[in-house]
Amino acid sequence: MKLSPLYLITTLMLSPVSSFAADDTPIDQMMGAAKDMMQQGKDTAKEMGQSAKDMAQQGKDAAKEMSQSAKDMAEEAKQNADKVLKEAKETSESIRDEISQDFRAATIEQDAKSFKWTQSLIEEVAKGDPKKGETLAKQARCSKCHGDTGVSDEDDTPSIAGQIAAYSYKQLHDYKAKNRDDRDMLKKVKKLSNQDMIDISAWYATQKTEAMAGDKKGKKIPVLANKGDKKRFLIACDTCHDKDAMKRGFQTPIIEGQKPEHFVETMMAFKEGDRTNDHYKLMQNIASKLTEDEIKELAGYYAAKPMPE
Repeated sequence: MKLSPLYLITTLMLSPVSSFAADDTPIDQMMGAAKDMMQQGKDTAKEMGQSAKDMAQQGKDAAKEMSQSAKDMAEEAKQNADKVLKEAKETSESIRDEISQDFRAATIEQDAKSFKWTQSLIEEVAKGDPKKGETLAKQARCSKCHGDTGVSDEDDTPSIAGQIAAYSYKQLHDYKAKNRDDRDMLKKVKKLSNQDMIDISAWYATQKTEAMAGDKKGKKIPVLANKGDKKRFLIACDTCHDKDAMKRGFQTPIIEGQKPEHFVETMMAFKEGDRTNDHYKLMQNIASKLTEDEIKELAGYYAAKPMPE
């Protein structure tokens, strides 16, 4: 927009008197007024520039603070994430270790429960040292229950004298593996090594057992002992437990001369499923078909005579 001379003159006339000297000409006055206006504009621009600069600095400071705050938050978040990851890792490792330990324990237990004879184990048991076994038996105080030479003084405690070494070893193994439940025996075998159990079994195998109460040449032989019962698919006891028959095997127990009460208790345990450490459930199946009277009759024949009261 172009300003008219009249507007300029009017503006100059209305300007503050202090801006002009008394003897200034109109042109000087106009120049002075213009100069003042330029200075005012310059000052205003300077103030606006400073204000803009201050605002920019404030914005810069605010951005810096926000940036630092964001940086601090990011660092804190990182630390928290690292902490969570560390705890998760430790928890994962702990769970893994527990699972691993449980798995190893379960594997060991399963291996124990699924005991299997191997040719090397059979040969190892056959090489047991009776002399070492005698020393170990004394140290373990086996005589407290089983007598000095393995013949028990109590009718309800098994005699182990003359017992097949492989059978005795298997029972000691099963007590240690908790396949047979007996607190006293578990306590005894807990500290025994595998070789200890082999040697102890070898020692008792060399001892003499008691004589059986029945007469194998007599007339009062239980039918189940020498003939069995085909109707119930029961083989004769002598098929496995006769001394001559046992020479063909390696772990079938000698039942001749066993303690009578223990004989009955063992057969009843197989019958009722309280004892389950027999291979292929053979004795469990046989005992389950016998009556209690039949079991007592067999005990009276095979077992030793009861101890005098």
